[in-house]
Amino acid sequence: MKRNLHYLCIVTLVLYCLLSVVCAQAQFITQWAEENSDKLGLTPDQKTRIEAIQKDLEKQYRNVLDDSEFNSNERKTKFREIQESERARVNEILTPAQQRKLKDLMYPKQQWTVSAYITSGSDLAHYTVRFEGYPSKYLSYEIRKQDIELNVFDAQGKPVSDGPQLTLAPDVPDVIKPTIDEDGISMCQVEFILDRKTAKPGFYTIQFKAGINAADTETNERVSLKDVIGSLRVYLTPQPDEVPALRPGQRFIGTPWEQVSASTVTKYRDLKSNKPISWGEIATKIVTLKRVEPLDVGHRLIFELEKHAGQIYLETENQAPDLPYLTPLLTEPVVRALKSRYEGKQVWCYGGPGAQCVSAEPGMAISLSGRVDMPLRISRIERVYMPRMELAVGNATFIGGERESAFITDNPLVVILDAPDKGLEFSALSYVGNNDPEEAAIELVSNPRAHCLGLWNVVSDSWDFERQYSLSNPFETHSTWPEKMREAVLSGEVVDGMTHEMVAWAIGWPSIYGTKSEMLALDDWAYDNIPFQGHVYFKDSLVINQEWPHLP
Repeated sequence: MKRNLHYLCIVTLVLYCLLSVVCAQAQFITQWAEENSDKLGLTPDQKTRIEAIQKDLEKQYRNVLDDSEFNSNERKTKFREIQESERARVNEILTPAQQRKLKDLMYPKQQWTVSAYITSGSDLAHYTVRFEGYPSKYLSYEIRKQDIELNVFDAQGKPVSDGPQLTLAPDVPDVIKPTIDEDGISMCQVEFILDRKTAKPGFYTIQFKAGINAADTETNERVSLKDVIGSLRVYLTPQPDEVPALRPGQRFIGTPWEQVSASTVTKYRDLKSNKPISWGEIATKIVTLKRVEPLDVGHRLIFELEKHAGQIYLETENQAPDLPYLTPLLTEPVVRALKSRYEGKQVWCYGGPGAQCVSAEPGMAISLSGRVDMPLRISRIERVYMPRMELAVGNATFIGGERESAFITDNPLVVILDAPDKGLEFSALSYVGNNDPEEAAIELVSNPRAHCLGLWNVVSDSWDFERQYSLSNPFETHSTWPEKMREAVLSGEVVDGMTHEMVAWAIGWPSIYGTKSEMLALDDWAYDNIPFQGHVYFKDSLVINQEWPHLP
C-alpha cells in the first residue's frame, strides 16, 4: 500500500508540474507585451494594466490547478478559455498598431509553416498524412488535390519507378481544408495507399509533397509558404508463400510478448482431459493446426502443441490472425535459409547479447544483456504475421525517446534463444504488479532458467539478423587482435586504432541501413540511443575519432 501511495504521489507531482508548465506557456501574450514594452511603445498606464492582467491570470490558473473537481480534459478547456480571455483583455489595452506589432513579434511571417507527419495504418498498405499549421489562430491554408505528389525512394535516395506504387485514397476531396481540433491546432488529414505487388523486399522512403495556398486570417493577405513535405521510412519484407488461414498445417507461435503470468489460464484445453492450458505451456512454443470442426457458431480448432502430450483445442469464432495468445507463422525462402543455417546452433552477438525475457512474472518486461564473449543458442527463427511493427536500424541498446533510424515494417523475424544458466544482467525493466520489481528482476537474473520462459528478439529481415548474430567467436576468429583491443571490445569501449569489426563487436553495428560488407566501406558510423546519439569516424579503416554528447 505504501509503495502504491508513493507512486501516486510521484505521478501527482509530475502532473502538477506539467500543468504548471502548460499554464506558464498559456500566459505568454502578457509576457510578450511586458518584455517588448519598448518596441510596442507602451505607456506607463498600459504597463500597469497589463501587469494587473498577468497577476489575475496567475490566480485563475492556480485556481483551476487546485480544483480537484476538474479532470484533465476539463482543465485543458479552462486553460483555453483563460488564454482566449487574456488575448481579448490585452487587445482592449493596445492600439490597433500595437496589436499588429505584437502579432509580428510573436509570430514572424518567416516562421509561419505547415508541417506534415505520415503515420501508417493497421498495415503497410494504408497511410495518413496529418498537417498542422502554425500559427493556428492566424494561418489559413488549403491543399489542392492536383498539387499533391506521392514519391517513393530507395535506400540510396533514388526515385523508384518500378517498385511500390502510391495512390491517393478514393475519397480525398479536390480541395483539402483544415479544421481546429480540440487542442486548438489547425490540422487536416489525407489518406493514401501503397501497392507493393511489384515491390522487391527492401528499404524505402515514402514521401508526400504538396503546394500550400495560405493566407493571414486577419488581413486576408496571401502568405508564401514552402511546399509541405512529409516522409516515412518503411522496410518491405519478402512476400509469404501463403497468407495465414485456418487450414490444417497452419503453424503458430505462442506470442512471446504477452505480459501475463505463466500460470494464467487460457481458453485452450486438453482434448482428452479437457483441462485448461496455461500460458506458460504455450509461450514461445510451436502450435500446429491439425483440423477445423464447424460448430453452430464458430468452429473447434484442434492443435498439436510442442512438448505437450496429446492435442489441445479451442472453440472460437476468430480467424487465424486473431486467435488468443497465438501469432500465425509465415514461410518464404529467406526464413527457410536462416532456419537451416542457424537453428540449434551457438551464436555470438555483436555488441554483446541482448534480448527480451519471456518472464513467468505477470506484468514484467525485462531486457537482458551480457558480455560479447558469451554465446547463446538459437532455438528457432520464425517469420510472424504482423501487419505493422516499428523497429530501428542497428543493435544498439535502446534507452528511450525517438530514434532517427526508426522505420515501419511488417511480418518481422522472431528469434527465440535458450536462456543460459548465468551471465546475463538486466538492462531495462518495465513492471506492473504488486510484488517488488527489483527483487523479481534480481531473482530472474540470478537464475534465468528458473524465472525466464525464454529469450526473444525481433529483426526485420536477413540483413538485420546477420548484423545481430554470428556463428563465429570473435576472439577465435580474430586471434591476432592486440590485447588492448580485446579488452576494449570486452568492456564495450571504442578506442582509436580499432577496425570496423572491433567497433561492431564492441558496441554493435551503426544505425545505418545496409549489409555488413556495406558498413565496412563507410568512414562515419552514426549511432542513436546508446544511450546518446554519436559518431565513430574511420580513416584507412581505423578509428581516428569519436563524438558522444556529455551528460548535462
